[in-house]
Amino acid sequence: MLMKKFILLPVLIVLCTLLIACDNDKDDDPINKIEGAFSLLSYDCCLLTQEDYVVGEIIYDFDGANMVTVWFTISPTPESQLPIQTAGVYEYTEIDNRLVLNGIEYEFTLIGDQLTLFDDPELDGAIITFKEFQLEDE
Repeated sequence: MLMKKFILLPVLIVLCTLLIACDNDKDDDPINKIEGAFSLLSYDCCLLTQEDYVVGEIIYDFDGANMVTVWFTISPTPESQLPIQTAGVYEYTEIDNRLVLNGIEYEFTLIGDQLTLFDDPELDGAIITFKEFQLEDE
């Protein structure tokens, strides 16, 4: 009987330790959701293409319900490679940290007031950077 107690005690300790240390596979990192207005700062793509913009020249206003309104206070140059070059309302889909906008799938990060879209940058795809923007009527 005494021998069973000596065997049972370590087994119980190991079991308790395993249960306490067990990860529930829940990812505690919150999924970012794009919502609000963002001013386009830069568009980098294809080794030689870099377009920089002043805050307020090109605005993307994400409504949080899969529609984004894009407007321009400037006209893109004919050489511009921007994926959206005309003002309007566009549909987008957001799943986890992926965004499909105008038929192009991007990964994105939203850190502080900076939103960055990535379209295969390791293969020289686009990197589009935005800064959160306060609309005048808000």
